[in-house]
Amino acid sequence: MSQPRLPVPSSESCPSCGESVLSVQQLHDLLRSSLSPNTDDSEAVPEGLSDTHDPPLAIEIQTARVIVAHEKKRLRVLKDNIANCSEPDFGNTHLLAPIRRLATELLRAIFLFTVPPRRELLPATYDGFGTRVSPWILTCVCSRWRDISLSFPALWQTIVLPQTYFEDNSTDDSDADGTTQIYEYPYPLPMLQTQLVRSGKAPLRIIIQEDSQTIGKILPALTNPENAPEFNAPSLRDISLRPYGVTPPLPWAQITRLELEGSWDEILTVLPPMANLLNATSDKSAIVPALRKLYLRGTAHTTIPDNLCLPCLEDLFFTRGPLPTSLPLQDSGCQLKRLRFPGLASIEALLKLFRQFPTITDLATNMKLGSDDSDSMKNLQDLFSGLLADATLLPDLQRVAIHVAGIGGPLTSFAELANLIEARRISVSLGGRRGIPNKSHFAAFEKEVDIEVEADEDVWLESNGWALTSL
Repeated sequence: MSQPRLPVPSSESCPSCGESVLSVQQLHDLLRSSLSPNTDDSEAVPEGLSDTHDPPLAIEIQTARVIVAHEKKRLRVLKDNIANCSEPDFGNTHLLAPIRRLATELLRAIFLFTVPPRRELLPATYDGFGTRVSPWILTCVCSRWRDISLSFPALWQTIVLPQTYFEDNSTDDSDADGTTQIYEYPYPLPMLQTQLVRSGKAPLRIIIQEDSQTIGKILPALTNPENAPEFNAPSLRDISLRPYGVTPPLPWAQITRLELEGSWDEILTVLPPMANLLNATSDKSAIVPALRKLYLRGTAHTTIPDNLCLPCLEDLFFTRGPLPTSLPLQDSGCQLKRLRFPGLASIEALLKLFRQFPTITDLATNMKLGSDDSDSMKNLQDLFSGLLADATLLPDLQRVAIHVAGIGGPLTSFAELANLIEARRISVSLGGRRGIPNKSHFAAFEKEVDIEVEADEDVWLESNGWALTSL
């Protein structure tokens, strides 16, 4: 197929030699057409354009200038095209990473969700210093994330001090028994100093899991400015301690929440100064005059001392284990408002507690459905029957919350609950573990009861006003 070419009008003659050549306009139009010249076009181009030895003619100079101007214009067009193509490419690059364009405030909120809970923080420190988790890992992503992390004190307020460990080796320099102890710190103290500085004035949450020897070294650094001013922790509010046999020199007056995994007898001397303590959790009880909420777990149910004095107590939470036959709280003058008890609690013990504390307005419990475990359902039936039989029991009762676990039939035979709703005009909330039971279990109470199924017990209790958050 022949190549297209521009029509060539009448040629002009060279004034020197008389040869027929293309005019400048014709040559310019041919170049602008972006078509390759054929043989006739090439022969019509002045021969002088390819001869670099002879002085150029005027027509050659004019032609060259036209060609140069044309190529410059094409170059400008190409540069404009490149710029126009690069601009959307630059924008598309940013669209591929929208998190780069988020506001600092939004990134801070997102960063807070990356801080792992205690159950994940502790394993991260067992193999050494936990820099592989947030917030430490956030400082290694990019310069902007590092700047945001370092300028956000709330991100650094949780400090975990895991248990140190020893290695025994037999050496020439060993002790008399042939054992040498190598003491190692999984969490370097300089990094603790760094985190305390970064936490600024944010309230601190420090989890210490150490032996008594190490506790005696670390805690003074946290509380005594004379020993280590840079380790002072004026924002410490929330602590969790295991039994260690020594009284730690913590700033007890500023503590608002305390969690203990052993007996409180070891620190009874520091409890009186804890005037700001609002929340405490322990396996055993102690004297805390300003306590408002008390969660008792395991054997703590049966080991409450007779001298317990809690004048401000309002919420009492029992989980697992038998209820005590009596609570030595009546002499405290407390006005108990809310009580949570296990589904298998003794009815006699419960009715006795109700008589001790007629100010209770909220009850929360759990029960199991199924033929293999019907004791909790029978307990609740007996409990509601007792409340119906004696109107003086809990006269201010307003709400009952029941969490159901297990698989069983509908509660159609649970007539005592319906009668109690009608007689006392109380509100009842029913919930179940995720996936079981379904709403058919509560068919008899759909009109009278606030039904919330498919929720874990802790989540469901929180939605009903029982905050169970812990360190």
